[in-house]
Formats: sequence, C-alpha cells, structure tokens
Amino acid sequence: MTTLEELALSESATKAAALHVTTTSLKAGWYADPQDLHDQRFFDGAKWTKHVTHFGPKPCSNCAR
Repeated sequence: MTTLEELALSESATKAAALHVTTTSLKAGWYADPQDLHDQRFFDGAKWTKHVTHFGPKPCSNCAR
C-alpha cells in the first residue's frame, strides 16, 4: 500500500528529473510543465516556451500550500 507521502515524494522526484532533462534529448512538443505552474508547456526543440495548457485549476505560486 502506498501512502500519500510516498506518492508526493515520487511525484516530486519525477518533476525534479524533468527539470534536469538535457534539451538535446527532447524533441519539439508538449510536455509536463517542469515548473509545475501549468499542466503542460511547449518545448520548441531548443528551449521551453511561454505556451502552456490548463486542464484544471493549479495553485498559484504565491499561495500557501
């Protein structure tokens, strides 16, 4: 049985790994937002863009969690 804390740690590790992916290993496309501010962010093949998607509410970056 997985606890909520274990799930949160696993999700955090996945997001941290996404931040460290080298840009040369990604093709242009939509990926989970590495900043976790949006559901997805577009990678143009060289850098993350300002283009994002929202599939539901996300907490604001200044809100208490």
